[in-house]
Amino acid sequence: MKTLLLSFCIIFLVGCGSKSADSGQAAGTTGSTDGTAKVHGVTDIGGKGKVTAEQIGLPFYPGAEEVSYSGIAMNTDMGQTYGVSFLTKDSPSQVQQFYKTEGAKVGKLKEDVPTGPQLKIVGIDRTDGSTSAVQAMTGKDGLTILTMHRLIPKK
Repeated sequence: MKTLLLSFCIIFLVGCGSKSADSGQAAGTTGSTDGTAKVHGVTDIGGKGKVTAEQIGLPFYPGAEEVSYSGIAMNTDMGQTYGVSFLTKDSPSQVQQFYKTEGAKVGKLKEDVPTGPQLKIVGIDRTDGSTSAVQAMTGKDGLTILTMHRLIPKK
C-alpha cells in the first residue's frame, strides 16, 4: 500500500511542475547555488541527466520509448526517489508479467493490488532495503503508459 501511495505521489509531483518560460525552473520552486531546485522540502537531484535503469534498479521495458522529460530524481525526508515513464504497444498484463519476473530477481514481490485489465501494478521489497513500484495502464490512444519508481530510504 505504501508503494501504491508513493507511486501516486511521485506521479503527482512529476505532473505538477510546469516550467517557467523565463527561468527554466519548475513553477513553485526555489533555486539554490548548487543547481538544485527545492519544492516544499523536496530537492531535485536529477537535474541535468536522465534517470537510468541502474537508478531505478530494474531493466527498462524492452522496446518501450521513454516519455520526454519524465525522469525525476530527488531527495525527500524519506530518502532518494527516482521515477521515469515509458510508452509501449504491449498490454498492461504483459508489462506486469515482465516486471514480476524481473522483480523476483531483486527482492520479494508484494501482494498484488486488485486491478482491472487496463491497470496493473507490481510492488517489490528489494533485498537492498529499497522499494520499487511499476504501474502499467492503458492510455486513451491504446498505448500502455508505464511508470517506474524506486525509493531508497534514508539510513
